[in-house]
Amino acid sequence: MKLHPVDALHVLYFTLVGATVVAFSARVPEAPALAAANLGAAAAIGLFGALVLDRLERGRATVGRCAIAMIVIPFAFTELAMIVGHVNPRRYEEALLAIDVDLFGFDPMRALEPYHAAPLTELLQVVYSSFYFLPLLLGISLGRRRMWAELETAIATIVLGFYVSYVGYVIVPAQSPYHVFEYEKPLEGLLLVDRIRASIDTLEIHRLNCFPSGHVEVTFVVVALAWKWARRLFLFLLPWGLLLWLGTIYLRYHYTIDTLVGLALVPPVLAAGRWLARTTETVPGTVCRR
Repeated sequence: MKLHPVDALHVLYFTLVGATVVAFSARVPEAPALAAANLGAAAAIGLFGALVLDRLERGRATVGRCAIAMIVIPFAFTELAMIVGHVNPRRYEEALLAIDVDLFGFDPMRALEPYHAAPLTELLQVVYSSFYFLPLLLGISLGRRRMWAELETAIATIVLGFYVSYVGYVIVPAQSPYHVFEYEKPLEGLLLVDRIRASIDTLEIHRLNCFPSGHVEVTFVVVALAWKWARRLFLFLLPWGLLLWLGTIYLRYHYTIDTLVGLALVPPVLAAGRWLARTTETVPGTVCRR
């Protein structure tokens, strides 16, 4: 059985997580159940893809894989709260801040404080919280035009981008600066800032999720794919993405080095996506039919 590349990415990721939990079972609470859940997810996604999705018309199969990614990616992120701090108990907040200071000669987050303004804070908070919707916009744009081959490549590339960032969280666990350091000037918005930040804190129960910045990495993967296949959408996504990048630092969610590494990961993730696209046409049931 040869897996579709998108299905294979899910299977590989959950298998690696399951194996990691087994390897560190003495540290990870509820390790047997957690390992079984991940290995079970890998098996279920692989079988569903091979036995169900691969037998559908390409458009329906591609939409199905989009739906699976929209369910699986948030689940994979959430479960990291049960893994990262136990597998790797080290913390890197001080080291990341020190790298920022070495790079710039100052702390960029504190350097931005004189420019804080309630309207700007409000805008950047809204932009930052839109992160998960940006891949969806690209998917809708490609799907409406029945660009199934391109959409398959986009799904695989974006899913890979998410998983690369999740692996980084395990290797370099670190909390957002605003969870760790004190700042003289609090962030104040207009109407939504406090509510959005509270919601993010509630949803992101896994807080060791700084390095690399998945927000920057995945956003600019989407921007690059839009440049290739959805130019009108690109004209919106590029300035939006630049604002999001600024927001990660201005709002004290990320160290600057997180964002730079996230940006540096974009070219290899795109290259891997192109390679996955070439393998897609060799998988049974995926011959392009528009």
